[in-house]
Amino acid sequence: MFSSASPVATGGFDDEPPPNPWAADSPWPQFHRNSHAQKASPFAGPEAGDVLLAQTIRTPVGTGTPTQMHLSERYPDGSRTAWSTTLNSIVKARIAGDRFEIADVVRLHRGLGLVSYWNMQLARSNKAFVPNPRERSIMRFGDMNPRDAMSPIVREAEFALPASVPGNPIVLNLSHDGWVIFLTDAGWLGAVKQDFSDARYFDLSGEIADDTIHNSFPLDENGVAYFVSFEALTAVQWDGDGFRVVWRAPYDFRGSNCPAPSRSKLREVLRVFRGERCTGSGTTPTLLTVGDDRLVAAVDGHDRNNLIYFWRDAIPESWPGLPGRDRRIAGVVPLPLATSEGEGFTVENSPAAASGLLVIAQFAGFEPDCTPPMGVQAVRWNSTANSGEIAWQRPDVHFNGIPTISRASGMVYGVGLSGGGGCDHVYRGLDLTTGATRVEGVLGRGREYLDQGNTHALNDDGSLIYGSPIGMVRIRAAPR
Repeated sequence: MFSSASPVATGGFDDEPPPNPWAADSPWPQFHRNSHAQKASPFAGPEAGDVLLAQTIRTPVGTGTPTQMHLSERYPDGSRTAWSTTLNSIVKARIAGDRFEIADVVRLHRGLGLVSYWNMQLARSNKAFVPNPRERSIMRFGDMNPRDAMSPIVREAEFALPASVPGNPIVLNLSHDGWVIFLTDAGWLGAVKQDFSDARYFDLSGEIADDTIHNSFPLDENGVAYFVSFEALTAVQWDGDGFRVVWRAPYDFRGSNCPAPSRSKLREVLRVFRGERCTGSGTTPTLLTVGDDRLVAAVDGHDRNNLIYFWRDAIPESWPGLPGRDRRIAGVVPLPLATSEGEGFTVENSPAAASGLLVIAQFAGFEPDCTPPMGVQAVRWNSTANSGEIAWQRPDVHFNGIPTISRASGMVYGVGLSGGGGCDHVYRGLDLTTGATRVEGVLGRGREYLDQGNTHALNDDGSLIYGSPIGMVRIRAAPR
């Protein structure tokens, strides 16, 4: 069952950002794949008529869930590796033809507990950068033997934050000029070169009087990063030597009748885990370009979630603004299938973007039952009307993780429960234009297939890799 508005073109949008020369030369090097956090790939995935195969691998007991997924550069034998972090480990798995196997797992001892900061980035030459809040440092990992995909992971270096910079590093990204840009839980920004030879710092929370930023952030090819907080979306320029705030657009991402947020980070994280209201946006801002319109979008945490568009660059002179809103806000679109009411959670998983569309899925929590709140929807930006419009909606489909788009296949992929009391995990590919199901495979009922809100990396061999509570999953098409 699906409903669709008028079709939209899947081509003609110049929205694929330039590759980051300092990220791994791979099909999926960065968190959310690229510097615009679009979760969209030019490579093909499973196609209509394909039979889906699921390969699962287990990590050692106690490793936890590999969350974001990153694909390596090719090794001399033609294989790649999938890298990820859990709350306490860094994990690497080898992908070669029909083989999918654990290469190494290294315990990190980051002392995170329930504070869910699991971010990493994979740079060129397969160097993994990981924040270490316990030691207030940024760690760099690599292969012991760079020519061997099964080589053990080694910690090559560690950069310690100076005492003058408050807070613990929690999320990071890679700039296009060779720096690792990171955020601390006290709202400070830092930049450190990938060889750890130089660093810069900036008191962002002091500059904007707001220390409620906790999500990951996109960092575009011009060095502009976008941060969502409880109160606003803020754009910050990195110029290769320092930071400055470019603009800040107020918007209440928590919702009405909310109590003051707790000063306890742990308490706020627990509220997210429980699906409580007033936790703000769970989404990494997503950049998209539609014709001449350059936008950044995020989903709020209201009881009925909204997709919020902001003008990324100069606001068009002809733009009259929305009544009662900051003029930089380009659109507020109520989402029909995204709510924290009943069993629902606010949208915690970031939208995927391609061809003027943003695809958003209803989250059902880290341990959904057999009757999860359902819903996947797409919103199209209409550059003529300067507004977002619901393109299609699927109230019968559950994607519990971050949607992944294949531009070549014209599909968006995800996994969720079958719904209606059925407990099977089902992997689907939906048509990007209409939302119709084009590929579907029942994986089974085990926790080895459960997606707890993770990214799916689309490889150039057409397979998709994501993390589960007990390991990793690879979805690929059976040979025809």
